Amino acid sequence: MVFEDLDGNGDQDIFSGEMGIEGWGLELWWNGQVIATTSTGPDGSFVFPDLGNSIYSVCAEVRAPYTQTPSRGQVPVQECGRVGYTFTFSGSIMMWSINNFGEQMLP
Repeated sequence: MVFEDLDGNGDQDIFSGEMGIEGWGLELWWNGQVIATTSTGPDGSFVFPDLGNSIYSVCAEVRAPYTQTPSRGQVPVQECGRVGYTFTFSGSIMMWSINNFGEQMLP
C-alpha cells in the first residue's frame, strides 16, 4: 500500500482522509538487482505475482513534491538506497496487510 500520509506519522488513517495513491512506482529487488516493477492500483495497493521462495526487498519510487514518512518495520534497504521492506517469501500465498509506504506532500 502506498498512501498519502497527511499528518506524517507513518500510519494510515483512512478516517482522516489518508487514502491510497494510484500510479506510484515500486521495485522488487533480489540478489542486488531489480527483478520486477509495478505501479499501485486505484486504492494504492500493489502486487508482485509469481515469486519463488527467497528473500526480497520492496522499494517505492521517490517523487517530488512528496517525501516518505517512516512506517513500522521500514528500514534502509541497501539494494535500492532508500527505505523499504525486506521479506522472506516461502509458500504459495502471502498477504502483506501493513501500511507499506506513507508519502507526505512537502509544503
